[in-house]
Amino acid sequence: MKISTAWGQQLGLNALLSQQSKVNQSQIQLAQGKKILKPSDNPVDISQIMNYEQRIEKIQQYQDNLDMSKQRLSLEETTLKSSLDVMNRIKELGLQGLNGINNQSDLDGIADEIEQMGEQLLGLANTQNANGEYLFSGMESKTVPFVAGSPYVYQGDSNQRTIQVSDTRQIADGDPGNKIFGPSASGAGDSVFDVIKQFANELRSGAPQPSTLGQLDTTFENIITTQSSVGARLNAVEQTQSAHEDYLLDMQTALSGLKDLDYAEAISRFNQQNLALQAAQQSFSKVQNLSLFNYL
Repeated sequence: MKISTAWGQQLGLNALLSQQSKVNQSQIQLAQGKKILKPSDNPVDISQIMNYEQRIEKIQQYQDNLDMSKQRLSLEETTLKSSLDVMNRIKELGLQGLNGINNQSDLDGIADEIEQMGEQLLGLANTQNANGEYLFSGMESKTVPFVAGSPYVYQGDSNQRTIQVSDTRQIADGDPGNKIFGPSASGAGDSVFDVIKQFANELRSGAPQPSTLGQLDTTFENIITTQSSVGARLNAVEQTQSAHEDYLLDMQTALSGLKDLDYAEAISRFNQQNLALQAAQQSFSKVQNLSLFNYL
């Protein structure tokens, strides 16, 4: 069997080009820091990489949701504490007003301060977060919850706003104002603002009623109950965030193992490929000079 000079040269050229391609790929890998440059390099790993990236993106969205929930719940917790402080002051003033030694001027002064406390409480019930959302409007977060009137009007709904924080869990990051400050979900009864206004009017008329002041106890209980619930939800948010952080670290480590280049291995391989390329170039140069005419 005769082997032509052209065929031998073609084999050498093919080997040279193949080695050059390997060197080029290693150079690109080193420049980009990536192990896989295109899907065809490793279809199995590419599929795993896509799954990891999708999962990481989803968990990061949950973390964003948890951050928003934490902000809303922290603000609600602070607002409820302030509301309880205002309610305690109103109760103190109310008990002072029920003292029989007060003259009408005293009662009018107490009524003025109670009304001011009522306005402060209304402002707290209408608290907005940094996004302009009202904390106590239920799902109607862009609607002012309470509007002054006779009686005061609750404009939100009775639904508790929730947000997805994992594949299987939602956390409520708000509470409807009517379940805290009244009126009841059925619309029956007065809100705490109506009770405060009524008691102030009774003081001005010189006949404050203990039973009216006693109606504030329902709001005290509602605030304390909601405070406890908000605290439990904040704990759940922090625990879920911590679990997600651990999970993300595991996922990102696994993803890095599939995507990121091992520079020590890549540099060693690049050097070996360069040596092989030089050898191929020298071999090709010699094969190019092989011809019967060189010996004639």
